[in-house]
Amino acid sequence: VYPTDDAAIVSYMRLASVSEQRGDKSAALNYLEAIQAQFPGTPKLPAVILRQGELLSSMGRGEEAREKYQYILRVPNWRGIIHARALFQTGEAYMAESKYAEAHGFFERTFLGYSQFSEWCARAYLADAEALLGMGAKADAIATLTEAVEMLSEAAPAELMTPIQAKLKELQPAVAPSPQS
Repeated sequence: VYPTDDAAIVSYMRLASVSEQRGDKSAALNYLEAIQAQFPGTPKLPAVILRQGELLSSMGRGEEAREKYQYILRVPNWRGIIHARALFQTGEAYMAESKYAEAHGFFERTFLGYSQFSEWCARAYLADAEALLGMGAKADAIATLTEAVEMLSEAAPAELMTPIQAKLKELQPAVAPSPQS
């Protein structure tokens, strides 16, 4: 049972951050694993597991990262933004290994299943376009970005919509001016 004072958890999280900043990802991962082992009932556990997945993926251990994300997806009480992030980060783990089709599936599940979270939805649309481009499906990438603009223009933060619109503009063929009679 986690203590009512979660100072120990916060300390481990900060130690993990400092270790990662120093380039010692293994130590950072060890601190996060200590939280999971010592405080299995903490409400911070989903965030800790997401962070473990990020570290594992950055260390080239994509399969282990995806196992962490799959664990999150199997816990019904964590449905919501934690699930959306786990789906998105699973896609990112596949992208890091150039497994575009697999990544596409997880990005698509993110924006289709969690459209109420406009930030993660926008990230998923943009990442999905990159996965589709990796698969050689430029027309599908354009359609995905067009859908993102239509669905999210008023809901998503501008700092996320700007790269979506820029990528769409980059991919769309230039329209030649019509000849005038």
